[in-house]
Amino acid sequence: MRCVELLHLAGIPETVLQFFTGKRQSDRATLIADPRVAGVAFTGSTETAQFINRQLAQHHQAIVPLIAETGGQNVMIADSSALLEQLVQDVIVSAFNSAGQRCSALRVLLCSRKSLENHSHADRRHAGISHGRSRCYHTDIGPVIDQAA
Repeated sequence: MRCVELLHLAGIPETVLQFFTGKRQSDRATLIADPRVAGVAFTGSTETAQFINRQLAQHHQAIVPLIAETGGQNVMIADSSALLEQLVQDVIVSAFNSAGQRCSALRVLLCSRKSLENHSHADRRHAGISHGRSRCYHTDIGPVIDQAA
């Protein structure tokens, strides 16, 4: 909500951009059916995204754009020709950029056991990333849900 408030302060009219946090399905259905809706950006469950998509198709003559961030299992596959140092960098960026709090964050890595056999456990664990307070410039990954995360 604060981001939307800042955008309004920056000059985007309130009639153009609104923020809605309706939790009841009837709230969502009422909003989506409104003919003034020109697009929807949604983050949440696949089930709700499908509901929004059906409602948009049912209530609008024109196609209304829907951006739905619903997560999923994002996989990286590395064969035996992968350069381990580059692979580690790519995995770290893909999985932990934004502390892994993105729908597109890497969740599964499939790689050849042979490509890892020549490197010690310590070499594989060294990622060159810094954990800490997000307000510190040198921190790569700020706080997440719990210590294990």
